[in-house]
Amino acid sequence: MSNITLQIIDLNTQMTDLYLQSRYEEALRVAICSCDLSRQHFGEDNEIYSISLCDLATIRSKLGQYAKAESLFRQCLRIQYRSLGESRPDVITTLKGLADLYRRSGNYAEAEPLFGHVLDFYRRTVGENHLLFANSLNDLAMLFCLRKNHKAAKPLLQQALEVYRTIFSDSHRLYIITLDKLNQLSEPENPDKP
Repeated sequence: MSNITLQIIDLNTQMTDLYLQSRYEEALRVAICSCDLSRQHFGEDNEIYSISLCDLATIRSKLGQYAKAESLFRQCLRIQYRSLGESRPDVITTLKGLADLYRRSGNYAEAEPLFGHVLDFYRRTVGENHLLFANSLNDLAMLFCLRKNHKAAKPLLQQALEVYRTIFSDSHRLYIITLDKLNQLSEPENPDKP
Protein backbone atom coordinates (compact mmCIF):
# COMPACT_ATOMS: atom_id res chain seq x y z
CA MET A 1 0.00 0.00 0.00
CA SER A 2 1.41 3.37 -1.00
CA ASN A 3 2.01 6.28 1.36
CA ILE A 4 -0.72 8.28 -0.44
CA THR A 5 -3.24 5.48 0.10
CA LEU A 6 -2.32 5.34 3.79
CA GLN A 7 -2.74 9.13 4.04
CA ILE A 8 -6.20 8.89 2.47
CA ILE A 9 -7.18 6.10 4.87
CA ASP A 10 -5.93 8.20 7.80
CA LEU A 11 -7.85 11.27 6.59
CA ASN A 12 -11.03 9.21 6.15
CA THR A 13 -10.67 7.81 9.67
CA GLN A 14 -10.24 11.34 11.07
CA MET A 15 -13.21 12.58 9.05
CA THR A 16 -15.44 9.75 10.27
CA ASP A 17 -14.45 10.33 13.89
CA LEU A 18 -15.18 14.06 13.60
CA TYR A 19 -18.50 13.40 11.85
CA LEU A 20 -19.59 10.94 14.54
CA GLN A 21 -18.75 13.59 17.16
CA SER A 22 -20.99 16.08 15.28
CA ARG A 23 -17.93 18.23 14.51
CA TYR A 24 -19.09 18.78 10.95
CA GLU A 25 -17.06 21.88 10.06
CA GLU A 26 -13.84 20.11 11.05
CA ALA A 27 -14.96 16.94 9.26
CA LEU A 28 -15.61 19.05 6.16
CA ARG A 29 -12.04 20.38 6.10
CA VAL A 30 -10.63 16.85 6.41
CA ALA A 31 -13.04 15.53 3.77
CA ILE A 32 -11.94 18.23 1.33
CA CYS A 33 -8.28 17.24 1.87
CA SER A 34 -9.12 13.55 1.36
CA CYS A 35 -11.11 14.32 -1.77
CA ASP A 36 -8.34 16.46 -3.25
CA LEU A 37 -5.71 13.83 -2.48
CA SER A 38 -7.88 11.05 -3.95
CA ARG A 39 -8.45 13.03 -7.13
CA GLN A 40 -4.74 13.86 -7.53
CA HIS A 41 -3.60 10.30 -6.86
CA PHE A 42 -6.33 8.19 -8.50
CA GLY A 43 -7.92 10.54 -11.03
CA GLU A 44 -11.47 11.80 -11.44
CA ASP A 45 -12.92 8.56 -12.86
CA ASN A 46 -11.81 6.37 -9.98
CA GLU A 47 -14.09 4.57 -7.53
CA ILE A 48 -11.99 5.70 -4.54
CA TYR A 49 -12.39 9.31 -5.62
CA SER A 50 -16.15 8.77 -5.94
CA ILE A 51 -16.28 7.51 -2.34
CA SER A 52 -14.46 10.67 -1.22
CA LEU A 53 -16.98 12.76 -3.15
CA CYS A 54 -19.85 10.92 -1.47
CA ASP A 55 -18.35 11.53 1.97
CA LEU A 56 -17.89 15.21 1.18
CA ALA A 57 -21.46 15.45 -0.15
CA THR A 58 -22.83 13.80 2.99
CA ILE A 59 -21.10 16.32 5.23
CA ARG A 60 -22.19 19.28 3.10
CA SER A 61 -25.75 17.96 3.23
CA LYS A 62 -25.57 17.67 7.01
CA LEU A 63 -24.40 21.29 7.14
CA GLY A 64 -27.38 22.38 5.01
CA GLN A 65 -25.22 23.14 1.97
CA TYR A 66 -27.75 21.39 -0.25
CA ALA A 67 -26.81 22.78 -3.67
CA LYS A 68 -23.13 21.92 -3.22
CA ALA A 69 -24.00 18.51 -1.78
CA GLU A 70 -26.39 17.70 -4.63
CA SER A 71 -23.74 18.58 -7.21
CA LEU A 72 -21.21 16.33 -5.44
CA PHE A 73 -23.67 13.42 -5.16
CA ARG A 74 -24.50 13.73 -8.88
CA GLN A 75 -20.81 13.84 -9.83
CA CYS A 76 -20.23 10.78 -7.66
CA LEU A 77 -23.12 8.92 -9.33
CA ARG A 78 -21.76 9.68 -12.82
CA ILE A 79 -18.42 8.15 -11.85
CA GLN A 80 -20.04 5.16 -10.15
CA TYR A 81 -22.42 4.43 -13.03
CA ARG A 82 -19.48 4.41 -15.44
CA SER A 83 -17.14 2.35 -13.29
CA LEU A 84 -19.52 0.10 -11.33
CA GLY A 85 -22.92 0.01 -13.01
CA GLU A 86 -26.25 0.95 -11.48
CA SER A 87 -26.83 -1.85 -8.99
CA ARG A 88 -23.81 -1.91 -6.73
CA PRO A 89 -23.84 -1.19 -2.99
CA ASP A 90 -21.70 1.96 -3.34
CA VAL A 91 -24.15 3.36 -5.91
CA ILE A 92 -27.08 2.58 -3.62
CA THR A 93 -25.32 4.33 -0.73
CA THR A 94 -24.90 7.42 -2.90
CA LEU A 95 -28.54 7.28 -4.04
CA LYS A 96 -29.65 7.05 -0.40
CA GLY A 97 -27.47 10.05 0.46
CA LEU A 98 -29.05 12.04 -2.37
CA ALA A 99 -32.54 10.95 -1.26
CA ASP A 100 -31.75 12.04 2.31
CA LEU A 101 -30.56 15.40 0.98
CA TYR A 102 -33.80 15.87 -0.96
CA ARG A 103 -35.83 14.92 2.12
CA ARG A 104 -33.91 17.37 4.34
CA SER A 105 -34.29 20.17 1.82
CA GLY A 106 -38.04 19.54 1.43
CA ASN A 107 -37.79 18.23 -2.14
CA TYR A 108 -39.97 15.22 -1.42
CA ALA A 109 -40.94 14.53 -5.04
CA GLU A 110 -37.25 13.98 -5.92
CA ALA A 111 -36.61 11.90 -2.81
CA GLU A 112 -39.44 9.40 -3.23
CA PRO A 113 -38.24 7.53 -6.35
CA LEU A 114 -34.70 7.35 -4.96
CA PHE A 115 -35.89 5.87 -1.66
CA GLY A 116 -38.04 3.47 -3.69
CA HIS A 117 -35.03 2.42 -5.77
CA VAL A 118 -32.97 1.80 -2.63
CA LEU A 119 -35.80 -0.26 -1.13
CA ASP A 120 -36.14 -2.37 -4.30
CA PHE A 121 -32.38 -2.94 -4.39
CA TYR A 122 -32.33 -4.29 -0.83
CA ARG A 123 -35.44 -6.39 -1.47
CA ARG A 124 -33.62 -8.06 -4.39
CA THR A 125 -30.17 -8.39 -2.82
CA VAL A 126 -30.59 -9.06 0.89
CA GLY A 127 -34.26 -10.01 1.11
CA GLU A 128 -37.15 -8.76 3.18
CA ASN A 129 -35.88 -9.98 6.55
CA HIS A 130 -32.74 -7.88 6.65
CA LEU A 131 -31.91 -4.73 8.62
CA LEU A 132 -31.03 -2.75 5.47
CA PHE A 133 -34.43 -3.57 3.99
CA ALA A 134 -36.25 -2.61 7.21
CA ASN A 135 -34.33 0.67 7.44
CA SER A 136 -35.24 1.44 3.83
CA LEU A 137 -38.91 0.75 4.58
CA ASN A 138 -38.60 3.18 7.47
CA ASP A 139 -36.94 5.85 5.30
CA LEU A 140 -39.72 5.70 2.72
CA ALA A 141 -42.40 5.67 5.43
CA MET A 142 -40.92 8.78 7.06
CA LEU A 143 -40.96 10.52 3.70
CA PHE A 144 -44.64 9.64 3.30
CA CYS A 145 -45.29 10.99 6.79
CA LEU A 146 -43.66 14.28 5.84
CA ARG A 147 -45.93 14.38 2.79
CA LYS A 148 -48.93 13.70 5.08
CA ASN A 149 -49.57 10.41 3.25
CA HIS A 150 -50.14 8.32 6.36
CA LYS A 151 -52.07 5.69 4.41
CA ALA A 152 -48.91 4.86 2.42
CA ALA A 153 -46.62 5.12 5.45
CA LYS A 154 -48.53 2.78 7.75
CA PRO A 155 -47.99 -0.55 5.92
CA LEU A 156 -44.31 0.25 5.45
CA LEU A 157 -43.90 0.90 9.17
CA GLN A 158 -45.82 -2.29 9.98
CA GLN A 159 -43.52 -4.32 7.74
CA ALA A 160 -40.40 -2.67 9.19
CA LEU A 161 -41.71 -3.37 12.69
CA GLU A 162 -42.04 -7.08 11.92
CA VAL A 163 -38.53 -7.23 10.48
CA TYR A 164 -37.10 -5.48 13.55
CA ARG A 165 -38.96 -7.92 15.80
CA THR A 166 -37.58 -10.88 13.83
CA ILE A 167 -34.00 -9.60 13.80
CA PHE A 168 -33.88 -8.19 17.32
CA SER A 169 -36.82 -8.34 19.74
CA ASP A 170 -39.74 -6.21 20.75
CA SER A 171 -37.55 -4.52 23.35
CA HIS A 172 -34.94 -3.27 20.83
CA ARG A 173 -34.62 0.48 20.27
CA LEU A 174 -35.50 0.32 16.54
CA TYR A 175 -38.59 -1.74 17.26
CA ILE A 176 -39.76 0.66 19.99
CA ILE A 177 -39.15 3.79 17.87
CA THR A 178 -40.99 2.29 14.89
CA LEU A 179 -43.88 1.14 17.08
CA ASP A 180 -44.14 4.66 18.50
CA LYS A 181 -44.25 6.14 14.99
CA LEU A 182 -46.91 3.64 13.99
CA ASN A 183 -48.99 4.44 17.08
CA GLN A 184 -48.74 8.15 16.32
CA LEU A 185 -50.16 7.48 12.85
CA SER A 186 -52.98 5.43 14.34
CA GLU A 187 -54.04 8.18 16.73
CA PRO A 188 -56.88 10.29 15.34
CA GLU A 189 -55.83 13.86 14.78
CA ASN A 190 -57.54 16.16 17.26
CA PRO A 191 -56.85 19.87 16.89
CA ASP A 192 -58.22 20.52 20.39
CA LYS A 193 -55.73 18.10 21.96
CA PRO A 194 -53.20 19.93 24.22
